[in-house]
Amino acid sequence: MESFMGRPPAFYYQHPLTFVRTQLLGFETLRGLVEWLATEISGAAAHPVKAWRWEKYEVQPERPVQEVLARRLDVPLSHLKSRPWPDWLPIGDRIPVEAHWDLEGTLQVLDASVVSEVDRRGFLTLGTGATAGLAHRWAEAAPPAWPGSVSASSDIEWAESLEQRLPLLQDLEDRRGGAAVEVLDAELRSARLALRLLQGEKARRKLLSGIATLARIAGWAHVDVGAFASAEKQFVTGLRAAHAVGDRDAGANLLKCISLLLVEHGRTAEAAEVAEVAVRQTQSSAPRVRAMLLVREARTRALLGDRRSMRALVNEAGKLIDRADGEAAPTWALYFDDAEYRAQVAACHLALGEARQADGLLGEALRDQPATRARDAVTYGMWRAEAAVRQGEVERACGLVGDLLPRMVTSSSARNAGRLKAVRSLLAKEAKGVPCVRELDERIRASAARNTRSGLDERGRSLVA
Repeated sequence: MESFMGRPPAFYYQHPLTFVRTQLLGFETLRGLVEWLATEISGAAAHPVKAWRWEKYEVQPERPVQEVLARRLDVPLSHLKSRPWPDWLPIGDRIPVEAHWDLEGTLQVLDASVVSEVDRRGFLTLGTGATAGLAHRWAEAAPPAWPGSVSASSDIEWAESLEQRLPLLQDLEDRRGGAAVEVLDAELRSARLALRLLQGEKARRKLLSGIATLARIAGWAHVDVGAFASAEKQFVTGLRAAHAVGDRDAGANLLKCISLLLVEHGRTAEAAEVAEVAVRQTQSSAPRVRAMLLVREARTRALLGDRRSMRALVNEAGKLIDRADGEAAPTWALYFDDAEYRAQVAACHLALGEARQADGLLGEALRDQPATRARDAVTYGMWRAEAAVRQGEVERACGLVGDLLPRMVTSSSARNAGRLKAVRSLLAKEAKGVPCVRELDERIRASAARNTRSGLDERGRSLVA
């Protein structure tokens, strides 16, 4: 049985055509677009079922259909050959990946990534292969030269103030997930303006280091509400900021985040390539950092069905995590402890269909995980419920999900709402009519109704999509 791991949750899964159709062409429904295409190509596009599959990444429109769309959108027909579908579609602001790997290039990317409102598009704007290319360019780029100018004490103090707030901002994102998006974006806008104002190497380097961390935190909040275009921009911004200050470990960590974005969009081979670049560039990093990156690559190999590579990477990571407690590590890597290691290894087993192994590891991870990681506990609980269903233990799966429902509201994660929907679909398929499944559905509907009456929004707190 195929696992839900690595597949985009349906409740926020969107396609660039959805954006183009509604925002640029004005067709609220796909049927409206199909009817218009039929008038342009004498019925060649009048296939509503097939068109529905366009926006599910399942099939591509025929060449005549793409040409009609290109002409309507003022896109040169040559782009259809140089940028395969759907990469040629004009979807608005893109990330300036061609910017030089210097301070000015970092400022250019930062300016492009910081917007006044959250970009709600649920797809990635970097086309197939572009993200892997970005990772390779990061690996090859030389550190930028700094002028060596002296910073004023007030400038250094301002940069340090962001550094001091980062643990609180990380805790806010851990506890509230997507509900923290606006706060984190406001911090990033403020840091961007300060970077233009502050003078001197020390102040700017300290501020850029803080921006690298802040962009990663904000990126995960955007992921949590399904705003993948924004998350992608934030992670690339963090990558550029980390490179500007010569922080190779932080850059590799940002690549790890980007790799997971690719996984959730079905671009698993590219995700594996990005993760491999991160691993290759951190050969001498702290054991905890290396273990974290190795497990990320292992998960991509598992999703590709490569058991041998997955096991080798996991085993190497296990040896490193065993001695990580006695070694220094960056603050952002400290979350990757024994419990997190076991949870991520469990994800590898689940991706390979090895539900029993995943179940045991998830039980250990949940037992030892700190209470502060409430959202992650819900995530791993959902994974464990999936593992239970796949072992035929339907009643235990229902019990696991039922226990998680009260915590789903407080964790404010749209991604976990998607995982709940996936487990519900699996239960409906594998155990239709079982009393505990009917009872669980009633509990979920009741919880959703209470949320609606309480005015909780759908971005980060809805239990059903």
